[in-house]
Amino acid sequence: MIFRNQTQVLEQIINLLFYIAEADGEISRPEIQFIEGCAKYFGLQRNQYESIQSLWLDKQINPYKILGVDKEATNEEIRKKWIQLSKELHPDQLRAQGVPQELIIKSEDRLSEINQAYDKIKSLRKIN
Repeated sequence: MIFRNQTQVLEQIINLLFYIAEADGEISRPEIQFIEGCAKYFGLQRNQYESIQSLWLDKQINPYKILGVDKEATNEEIRKKWIQLSKELHPDQLRAQGVPQELIIKSEDRLSEINQAYDKIKSLRKIN
């Protein structure tokens, strides 16, 4: 597979599949099963897939799911995960890897969600 070692690209493909699935206004169970199968085929970890899925399916945003961390994670673990995701999804990083512009645009949306989730966790935990 072309992007086998580029997890952030594979995550963005999953994100785009959810975007396509939602085009008719609803993400059906068969669509979810198909996308989950794609994530498994790509070799994504369960928490990576659930992080993306939660953006599309959770009515109430769960910031821990969005970051792909447990609620019991330490502040430092959460910060490290946020930094890792921010680096992976940074547009300049993706451009340097030759990622198509359409995926870069979607990754910017995901990066925004990740930043909002981290800000929400910081607020909940009273972290500066």
